[in-house]
Formats: sequence, C-alpha cells, structure tokens
Amino acid sequence: MQRDDVVTQVRIRARLNGRKHARSVIRAVMLALRPVIPDAQWQGLVTQLPPEIEVGGGPGTGSGDLVHDVATLLNTSEHHAAFYARVTFEQLNSYCRGVTPAGIASSLPAGLRPLLTARVDDPARRHRLVLRSLGAAVPTLSLRAPRTAQPVARTTATVIETTIATTASQKTSASK
Repeated sequence: MQRDDVVTQVRIRARLNGRKHARSVIRAVMLALRPVIPDAQWQGLVTQLPPEIEVGGGPGTGSGDLVHDVATLLNTSEHHAAFYARVTFEQLNSYCRGVTPAGIASSLPAGLRPLLTARVDDPARRHRLVLRSLGAAVPTLSLRAPRTAQPVARTTATVIETTIATTASQKTSASK
C-alpha cells in the first residue's frame, strides 16, 4: 500500500467527508494510543505514517482509555470513536511493516486487543463479502427467466391451461 492510500482508505472505510477529516481521525487515534504503548513502539508506528499526518513528538496526554480519548479529541460520541479507531487500526495493520498495531496488541490489556488486531478481511464483515460475491448470481437465485431474443408471450390463462392439461394427462396415465 502506498503512503497516500492509508488516508484514502480510512476516508472511504470510515465514510468521512474528506482527506482532512481522515487525517484528523488518524491523528486522534495515534495521539490516544500514545499513553497506552511504549515510546519505541509508538515511534515505530508514527514514522511509517504519511508526512501529511502531523502527530507531534510530545508526551501523550490521555486517560489511557483509548476510545474515550479518541472521542474527546474528535469531539464525537464513543460509538463513532470506536468505529473510527477500528477502521484506522485495520488500515494501519495492512499498511505498516515491522511495527504494526496487531504486533503491539499482545502487550496491551485484553480489552484493547480486538481493536488493535482488526483486519480488513475480519470475519465480522465476511457476510458483506459473501453478498458482494453473490451479486452475479442474484438473477439466478431470484428465478427470473433469462431474457431471450424473442420474448414468450404467456398470460396467466395459458399457464393455468398448461398446468390443468399436464395434471389431467398425469391422472389418465396413472389410472391406466
């Protein structure tokens, strides 16, 4: 993944308005992560970010509750903050090499591990992927007849007549 792609992918996956909003989300998640992980690992993550995301090098100021800190920094609800953090971590896990959020997760409290180990192909999203792959099969599954060059003109009356004739022929053949 190229440097520019992480901002774009966070913007798309988190349904954000623009790149500026995506950069602020990534910045908030990284600043909230600062007091939770050791400095060497945090620096390893920050150095891999695109230069347009200015996280700063000062000490982290936060309560240690990642989602609450993200919500405070972005001035949003904790539900939105958790979603933004998950999207950011899944993109960083596919973007970063060496030090990744998933690699750091084992040294963190159990409550943060699922958030930091988020992947793009997470099983929680697998149903969406299956539906997307079934897109071509939907006409087949819906029992729609394929379009032909000459459409068959069948009315309800002809369908009923055909059904009655078939049923009658089956009864006569069964009685013989």
